[in-house]
Amino acid sequence: MIELSAGRIRAVLDPDRGCDLLSLTASGAELLFRTPWRAHADAVLAGAPGRIPGAVPGWLERYRGGSQTVLPTVGDPADYDQPAGYHGEASAAAWNLVEATPHTARLTLELFSAPISVSRVVSAAPDGLVIRDTLHNASDVPVRFDYGHHTAFGSDLLRGGLRIEAGGAFTPHGGSSRPWPEGADGAGVPFRLDAVGADDRRAVYGWLDEVPGDRIVLSAEDGPRVEFSWDGTLMPHLWVWQELSATAGFPWFRRARAVAFEPMSRPTDTTRDGGAVLDPGASRLTGVAFRLL
Repeated sequence: MIELSAGRIRAVLDPDRGCDLLSLTASGAELLFRTPWRAHADAVLAGAPGRIPGAVPGWLERYRGGSQTVLPTVGDPADYDQPAGYHGEASAAAWNLVEATPHTARLTLELFSAPISVSRVVSAAPDGLVIRDTLHNASDVPVRFDYGHHTAFGSDLLRGGLRIEAGGAFTPHGGSSRPWPEGADGAGVPFRLDAVGADDRRAVYGWLDEVPGDRIVLSAEDGPRVEFSWDGTLMPHLWVWQELSATAGFPWFRRARAVAFEPMSRPTDTTRDGGAVLDPGASRLTGVAFRLL
């Protein structure tokens, strides 16, 4: 593991599994979601045999929460003609650690499923954490790809109520668009997207478009106030999912409380237009940032 710290901020990265951002704390308060099967996932990643076959269940068996990098595909491998892993090769690959200091880590990754290399810089500062990726097309052909950050918040942010500042238009997966803060859960029951109560129970899946400033703010009741921002030119769609002690089936069994905001290059409905292109030999700088307010 790589630990970065500065002032009130402490981050933990796992370069051996997707360069996962496993923990982000502010003055000791954990901001990111932790799966209820975290100990089992750690054991499997440490070498214990996995028990669940299949691309999606196998990925979930190793999912510990936090934030993963999605590249060069997103979501279900069945949605792509090219070779694809669930949430993309980068989310499960071992990254190469180039350099680490108490405040900064530099890592690289060369994909196999696409001719894309990634140079990453993760920097901790007293007021937050920044992840910057330079994507490079190492071939002489244009490459279509998807990119995003599978980021789930929870833990101390959801001990009480949570207020969410965002905007734009919310589209439930399989439903029609509605203006912020109008939402609808998986059963079509309306709710407000700008508030999560300590006793709320719901499951939500959809995306936000045209979020002002490509940023949201999460304000915990008697806790941290955090801004999450992203590169909206490459990631114009903000996936939104909430699992609030609601889903009785696999994998949650009503054991999880998470609110996820995932900037992505395409909407959750992958039949719609989306994605990006890297021209031959081209590079592109992108990334996300967390900032305490």
